[in-house]
Amino acid sequence: IDTKPPLILIVSPENNSWYDSNIVNISWSGSDDVTKCLIYVNETLIQELNGTTYELNVNESGCYEIKIRAIDRAGNSNTSALVLFFDLEPPHVIIFSPVNETLFNSSTVPLHRTLLPDFLLR
Repeated sequence: IDTKPPLILIVSPENNSWYDSNIVNISWSGSDDVTKCLIYVNETLIQELNGTTYELNVNESGCYEIKIRAIDRAGNSNTSALVLFFDLEPPHVIIFSPVNETLFNSSTVPLHRTLLPDFLLR
């Protein structure tokens, strides 16, 4: 009788990776005759697969938790997870100084600014 859960290891991407495009390929390896894998994104079941790769396509910037649950022939299961960050918007630039239409008699202009990723402004 098989009572051991299968092993599952997410090969790529690395946990806590950042992406500036909306598509990333996720790949994993498993053992113990895995018959199917369930893909969860932010706790929602997205797809059931028999393979070891999945193309994740997101519509919004933000943090996404990906879980892959491997199930073997005996019904034993194990889960591996990672977190991915997507920044799909260009940064916002805020210029504090110089104020608009300031005149300088120098070729060097001091600039005080900050950059904010789009998802921090929501």
